[in-house]
Amino acid sequence: ATPPASATNHRFHSYGWSRALNYVAKAYMIGDQIDSSDSGVEAVLSDVLLQYEAMKWAEEFNRLDPPKKIDFIRAYALQFVDREGQPMFAVERFIDGRDSYGRGFLKHNTNSGFVDEEQRRKTPQVFSAHSFYASNGTRLVADVQGVG
Repeated sequence: ATPPASATNHRFHSYGWSRALNYVAKAYMIGDQIDSSDSGVEAVLSDVLLQYEAMKWAEEFNRLDPPKKIDFIRAYALQFVDREGQPMFAVERFIDGRDSYGRGFLKHNTNSGFVDEEQRRKTPQVFSAHSFYASNGTRLVADVQGVG
């Protein structure tokens, strides 16, 4: 069969899955079921909004010209309106990265208090502190993850 004429479909059919972008979809669960309640939907939307707020703090931090820049991947809310309960998912690009030493994706700190004691990278900790001080103590961007 001939693929549709649109550029996106044409590129996909020309290259196949070898160049397809991978995404991760996350949902809140109650037991083994997706939480489709109003509070489950609100939690997903809140997660996406927090990701955009973190991006705002990263832009402000990067304007200070640190040696290493901070970047956040975009998050999206995706609702499956034809599925039972119309479940809502937070979606973001899947990143499978390695640094120059072959190390994979790392958590530099978390919102439950973990801080990478080995301090492989100082920038994530400085960025978290910046978000706290620049917001006059009203925000702290944590759960910073990245390569290396």
